Amino acid sequence: MNGAVARVDLERRAEPKQKRAQERIEQIIAATQDLLDHMPPEDITTSAVAREADIPVGSVYRYFPNIHAIYSAIFDRFHEQTAAIISENEPGGDWRSSLADEVAAMAQLLEERPSWRAVVLLTFSTPQLASVREKWNAQFAQTLAKRWGGDTFSSSDPLLVARMVVEIFGAAQMQILRHWDDAEKRQSIARERFVAIERYLGAYLG
Repeated sequence: MNGAVARVDLERRAEPKQKRAQERIEQIIAATQDLLDHMPPEDITTSAVAREADIPVGSVYRYFPNIHAIYSAIFDRFHEQTAAIISENEPGGDWRSSLADEVAAMAQLLEERPSWRAVVLLTFSTPQLASVREKWNAQFAQTLAKRWGGDTFSSSDPLLVARMVVEIFGAAQMQILRHWDDAEKRQSIARERFVAIERYLGAYLG
C-alpha cells in the first residue's frame, strides 16, 4: 500500500431525460440534504438515503454510483448559488465593498442549512472530493481574474493573484466551518480573513 487514495467516480450514471427521472434525482438530493441537516456525513450511506427518500436503494444507484457522487451534486448546487452571487455583483466601484458583500452573501448561504456547511467542509477534508474543490477554486479564480485584470491592476498575472486570494479564502473557510458552533471564534476568523485578503489585494488594486 502506498497510501494513495483511489479515484472515486463522481459522475451521475444516467442523465435524466424524462420528468420522472429528474424528479427522482431531486428526491435523492433532497433526502441527502435532509439527513445532512441532522446527522454527520460519516453516518450517512446510500441505504440511509434510500430510506429517507422512501425509494429502493437500486433507484439511488441508478443515478449515483456512491454517496460521494451525491455530495458532489449537492456541492454543485452550492456552487451555482455562489456563482450567482458573484455574477450579480457587477465589477466596478469600490472592490472592498464588493468583496465584503460577496463574502457576506456566501456566509448567509452557509447559515441557512447545515447540509451546505457539511458538504463544503467535506470538499476540504475528504480526498475523494478534492477534485470538486479544485474545480470550484479554479472557476472562482478565473472570475476574479477577469474582474481585476484591467489597466489599474498592478500585476502582470491577475490569475495568479486571484488564485492566491481563493486559497486564502478557502483556508479560512475551512477553519470557520470547523469552529461553526463557536460563534465568537468563527467571526474572529472571518474578520482576519477579510483583513488578510484586503491587505494582499491592496498591493494590486490600491
